[in-house]
Amino acid sequence: MSDVFTVSWDDFHLECKKLAQQLASSQRALEIPHAFDGLVAVTRGGLVPAAILASELNIRLIETVCIASYDEQNQRKHLDVIKQPALIQGRWLFVEDLVDSGETVKYLRSLYPTAQFASIYAKPNGREQVDYFTKTIAQDCWIELPWEV
Repeated sequence: MSDVFTVSWDDFHLECKKLAQQLASSQRALEIPHAFDGLVAVTRGGLVPAAILASELNIRLIETVCIASYDEQNQRKHLDVIKQPALIQGRWLFVEDLVDSGETVKYLRSLYPTAQFASIYAKPNGREQVDYFTKTIAQDCWIELPWEV
């Protein structure tokens, strides 16, 4: 990785609020009475944005899917699925902090084809895999999120 992008808590919270506004606007435009039945945080990175989005969108039902795709600063060749979410039905939003290669979202879409996917940050190789995101980051940039520093 050539560059490092360090994100503060304040900046991360602001991006989460922007994503919540984007999601709410999108649902209003589609004339859907309620945004989502629940959220699925893709752990571990999706836990913090899922909590903020759940608060902003007034969603109380939160599940997790636990997938390991990184070892320290190296992306793994294969996904390690640690925990699947409970049986989910209806309109669900899967939440990530970052979509990098898009492999995790691609895998989850194969299991949950009607779900929507959101990420705070998106790198070019994975950007097309998510339905919503707020900020594009260069593919070769390493992101240091506030809970990692």
